[in-house]
Amino acid sequence: MALWRFGVLVLWRFGVMAFRSLEFGVWSLEFGVWCLVFGVLVFGVEIFSDTAIQRHGNSATGQHDHGSSWGGYHHHNRY
Repeated sequence: MALWRFGVLVLWRFGVMAFRSLEFGVWSLEFGVWCLVFGVLVFGVEIFSDTAIQRHGNSATGQHDHGSSWGGYHHHNRY
């Protein structure tokens, strides 16, 4: 799971660099926007799939996702 985080970090850095180097013009701005959008999408899908895996019973291993709590909705195996 560390590989996708590295990919998101690289995309995020490219997006920030493209936003900072606006002398390259509109192409740079569009590239930055697409990098940021893609990074946020990948990050959101991975968080959602992580919480879905946790929600659908990873209880045998006892793992809990403490990184993302959806507005207080936190799944704990109390039953």
